[in-house]
Amino acid sequence: MTRGSWSSAVTSARLWFGSLRTALGRLETSGALPAALLAAGLVYALIRPPDAYDAHAYWAMDPSDPYRNASAGRADAFLYSPVWVQAFSPLTHLPFPVFIAGWTFLLFATLVWLARGWTVALLLVPAVASEVGSGNIHLLLAAAIVLGFRWPWTWSLVLLTKVTPGIGLLWFVVRREWRELAIALGATAALAGISFIVAPGLWGQWLDVLRSNSGSGGATDFGLTPSAILVPLAIRLPVAAAIVVWGARTSRRWTVPVSAFVALPILWILGASLLVGVLPLLREARAGGSARAGGSAAGATDRTLANHHLPSVIRLECGGRVGSGARFSRILAGWLDSSCRAGIAALCELDRDRVVA
Repeated sequence: MTRGSWSSAVTSARLWFGSLRTALGRLETSGALPAALLAAGLVYALIRPPDAYDAHAYWAMDPSDPYRNASAGRADAFLYSPVWVQAFSPLTHLPFPVFIAGWTFLLFATLVWLARGWTVALLLVPAVASEVGSGNIHLLLAAAIVLGFRWPWTWSLVLLTKVTPGIGLLWFVVRREWRELAIALGATAALAGISFIVAPGLWGQWLDVLRSNSGSGGATDFGLTPSAILVPLAIRLPVAAAIVVWGARTSRRWTVPVSAFVALPILWILGASLLVGVLPLLREARAGGSARAGGSAAGATDRTLANHHLPSVIRLECGGRVGSGARFSRILAGWLDSSCRAGIAALCELDRDRVVA
């Protein structure tokens, strides 16, 4: 292929992708794209074969003995805290096809909310497709982390399930956002306290489960090495902490789901679906950057107008002897100058607010 034909092909591809992006943006803005994706997700949830590996463990969990198979990688292993034993208990009475249809639709809707126009492309990624197919909770964790910047109590979902991705709370520590940290930890403690009152014995069992599944061997102990990235948690945790600390110092929220992924107890390949949480945080960062740029330009214009020397237009020249009349004129000129500058600044502020709104 010649240089000219290659350049033409690249230009055509850019135009095609630009047109596709514009079209998807319009569909997304109108609400047609999310509605279509949710409809497709509902159809898939209703017709899919009921073979979800992880979701079946949630449904098959015995509330009276939830941790009997609690070894990572074993069929129907339930590894989450007693809070989720009690939350899933009513759902175990549903027929499995009903449960898996509702659970799959929840995961698909979460993916649509996180990814928006990227949903279809991400479903072609094996980790994301496997996540929806197996019914694990990584997409829900991603949503909890994204929402946690506004409602920190959602971090309780992270802390009471996979536990170690809670390293992302270092974001609040580094930035000294103590109120948000207190809400996240307080909500978690409140849920754990209520659960402990209801079933205190389960908490001792769960702590035993955490200890028995925390070996450095990780996935190698379960013969599932093709499905996992074999890096011990003891090595990954400091890396995850460094990522979130750097992100907090540089105001990069997208580093929090990245650090949570790195800190997963076992780094299953489908756990990479947690990285979908990066997308809404990048969208937010871009939107914030555009708003700041627009605000800076408007502010510069406002300052130019407000600082314009109006006395050159309205100054009252007083000749002759400086008496009471001259002093009065100068006072009047100064008052008019200040009033006009304040009025222009106020009008510019109102106009900017109207544009932003």
